[in-house]
Amino acid sequence: MSRYMIMSNMYQKAGLSEKMAGVRTMVERMPKGRSWIEFRGKTFEFGVGANDSTCSIWAEIGAKLKELDDQFEKEGSECANGNHHSKRVAVAFSLIKIGGSMPIRLFKNMRICRSCHEWMEIVSKHCGKEIVVRDCNRFHQFVEGLCSWKDYS
Repeated sequence: MSRYMIMSNMYQKAGLSEKMAGVRTMVERMPKGRSWIEFRGKTFEFGVGANDSTCSIWAEIGAKLKELDDQFEKEGSECANGNHHSKRVAVAFSLIKIGGSMPIRLFKNMRICRSCHEWMEIVSKHCGKEIVVRDCNRFHQFVEGLCSWKDYS
């Protein structure tokens, strides 16, 4: 999607507003990033920018994400950027709701980005949780700060 935004910005700078509008319309029609987990027989789905601030769990999720970002920032990680993609929100929800050593199993409709991949590695190490992410290409298993794919791919 970022390549389309770059193309749109190039059209805008070149004064080609009709082409810019066409690219922006195309981007708006693209599927949005979604993540979901199953917990106690229910499926919880998370989308980009979707939150219900009136629901108490959203306040807990926001606090958990801030706690993780603060911790990662102290450790000097680049991942503490406040970028809360749907998979990060789903993991924060899971950390709040799933206790003990039960692994977090997350499904994603798009490929996991590099930033979130690194974030998952740090969370798995910091929280001592196994995180399994199924994106559109493959499974990623994060255990003690390492991914089963060794590096982002």
